[in-house]
Amino acid sequence: MKLVPHAGQAGWRASASVAIACPAAAFARPAWLPAPAAAPRCDYRVCFVRRSAAARYLGGTFVFPGGALDAEDVTHAAAAFGDESLAGRLCAVREAFEEAGALLVTPEVAAYPEAWRRRAAGGERDAFWGMVRELSVQPDVGALRFWCSFTTPDAVANSSTKGGFATDFFTTTITPAHAALLRADGLEATCLEWLTPEECLSAHASRLMELPLPQWFIMSELAANVREISQLGSYASSPQRALIRDHDIKPYEVHADPDAVSPTDPLILVHPGDELHPLYPLPGHKNRVHLQRQDARPLHWETTVDPGLRLQPRTESPQ
Repeated sequence: MKLVPHAGQAGWRASASVAIACPAAAFARPAWLPAPAAAPRCDYRVCFVRRSAAARYLGGTFVFPGGALDAEDVTHAAAAFGDESLAGRLCAVREAFEEAGALLVTPEVAAYPEAWRRRAAGGERDAFWGMVRELSVQPDVGALRFWCSFTTPDAVANSSTKGGFATDFFTTTITPAHAALLRADGLEATCLEWLTPEECLSAHASRLMELPLPQWFIMSELAANVREISQLGSYASSPQRALIRDHDIKPYEVHADPDAVSPTDPLILVHPGDELHPLYPLPGHKNRVHLQRQDARPLHWETTVDPGLRLQPRTESPQ
């Protein structure tokens, strides 16, 4: 875990988010999705919440539950676990409860704390920590698997009144009974959906839903590599995905001659391992995402890089 409060450059806030998976059979395909052309390959669904359209940041998009690190996350990590570096995991657990009602705590409780959920969903600050103290539980940091880190690109951060975020993404799994209790808070999150990776990517491509780049990227990796929910934990820590997991992903735009760019040309963001990446270049290779130029909608991921590579940062300044 690399997160500390206000990590990275000034203006980038530390945050955390968790992709929660449950068996696909626990939920039917949402009615607003068209029937698939083929049977789904993945046997699990992932929880998405839709951000309020009024939100200043990523309004109307579908995201995993998550949010900014706060002081109590750091304080509790130090007091309960003796390790402030766990604050990002605590943040992810807290936000999952506040936005979606997921109860990622240990030991398990005999009854779901409906009263605390209503208080958290109503926007009561520190309701989650009040519940932790009253029920004598702790955030189940061991249930979360670190997936990757995304830092908001400079251009996006500079155009937002909230600046950018340095976000750690995690994955976890829950039972169908637990999943049935989840619902959006009605404030920051206006609805909650359970989607397979294929459904999610198809809906995004058809403009039935909007996915920010990190969520699109993570779901693309899941669709390509994790067919069974039982594989999720082992794949998260697998050496074969070191490139994505062990390098902070801060995409950089490839700047072309403005006079030579057509509005229909894609916007290209390079990731670590691309020959044009300023921090982690790999000569002769591409690792980039193509986005629609008008609205920065992710289109496809192009890579020729071994996903198991660990790269050394560039030591000299790029020309």
